[in-house]
Amino acid sequence: CCAIASKYLADQRKLKGADSAFIAGLLHDIGQLVMFHGAPDQSRQALEMAIDDEVGLELEQCERKLLGFDHAMVGAALAQKWNLPELLQECIAYHHAPEQARLNPQLVFAVHLANSLAVLAELNSTDLEDAPPVHPETWLALGVTANDILEPAIEHIRGNVTALQS
Repeated sequence: CCAIASKYLADQRKLKGADSAFIAGLLHDIGQLVMFHGAPDQSRQALEMAIDDEVGLELEQCERKLLGFDHAMVGAALAQKWNLPELLQECIAYHHAPEQARLNPQLVFAVHLANSLAVLAELNSTDLEDAPPVHPETWLALGVTANDILEPAIEHIRGNVTALQS
C-alpha cells in the first residue's frame, strides 16, 4: 500500500525522482524485516509497546527505547550495504523524520505521507488520527492539504490493491 501511495503522490505532485517512488515506498520498512529476523523478541515487544495506547509512543520510538536503534536506521544501513541509490537510502532512512532529508526532501515527505495513507487505506479510514503522525511540514513540502489528498489517495490505493488481488 505504501508503494502505491508513494507513486501516486510523486506522480500527482510531479516530484523529482517520481520513477523511484514505488520502490522507495516498497522498501521503506525493510529494516523491520531485518529486525524481526535478527531480534524477534525485542521487535515484537517494541511493536506491542507501540500498539499500547497508554504508552503513547510510535514504533520507531519504542524500538529505540528497547534496542537503541530503529527500523529506519537498520533499513538505511542495509540499503547502503546493498549500494542502493542514495535517493532510496534517504527515503528509507528518513521516512519517519522527513525534515532531515537533504538529497530529495520532497520524495522523502511523499514516502512519509504514503506510510500514513497506507495505514488509512488498510483501515478504510480517512481520519488522520488513525494513522502514524504526519510531520507538519509535509503539507507545505508537497503543496497539498489533507482535504485535497486524503480521499482520492486512499481511493486510489484501495482500488489498486483490489486490482492486484483479483
